[in-house]
Amino acid sequence: MAQRPLIGIITNLENDPNYLFPGYPRVTINEDYHRSLLAAGAVPLLIPPSPDLSALPQQLDLLDGLVLAGGSDVDPLRYGQQPRLECGLPNPVRDTFEFRALELASERQLPTFGICRGLQVVNVFRGGTLHQDISHSGSTQRHMMGGNPSLGAHEITIEAGSFLAQAWAPRHDSALPTRVLVNSFHHQVADRIADSLRVVARADDGNVEALEATDGAPLWAVQWHPEMMSVANALSQKLFGWFVDTVAARP
Repeated sequence: MAQRPLIGIITNLENDPNYLFPGYPRVTINEDYHRSLLAAGAVPLLIPPSPDLSALPQQLDLLDGLVLAGGSDVDPLRYGQQPRLECGLPNPVRDTFEFRALELASERQLPTFGICRGLQVVNVFRGGTLHQDISHSGSTQRHMMGGNPSLGAHEITIEAGSFLAQAWAPRHDSALPTRVLVNSFHHQVADRIADSLRVVARADDGNVEALEATDGAPLWAVQWHPEMMSVANALSQKLFGWFVDTVAARP
């Protein structure tokens, strides 16, 4: 691939109560995603969700890779559960748009990287389920931090041979970090893991922090927000570098 890879980022679509026109639909995304991919050598492209899916196949045909960003809770009806009090309001337009994007990405073998909500969407899309609130998992560990999002909240343990190991220790003579400090901004976690995915990182309470496909699909996801840490944290930026390099190396 001679040109810099084109990476799509699916944004959020929300009715902003604080806008000049309160409740008016707006396309939103944290700038960190764009900045991290740009710094890694990609050309980022924002893709707003839409109830009209007719342009989505052509949009994905333009891309070399896809990022599913953080955001609102996935509708529990999509994994066979009734919404509980702790669950946030769903965003049906974004849910439908991202599930269709994953279908098309799978058909095209388009490398896809999910972040936070993105991991949860990937697991549900593949047939897994979620805890609608982390308290239902039995955890007492804090996963919704406040303050500076570039700071770490807790450590995770990563699996040898995983995409995280490849990203953070690409050479055989490199020291592999098995414990890594990450930030945390989520109140839901993966529950039953889809059969075609494997867990490659966990927090100390056992909750899932990273997934990758086991069927050969170029599909990876993390539960934390590396884009918010990437300005000052080399490992976080290295993860985006790995994704962009992996995309660029594909024929």
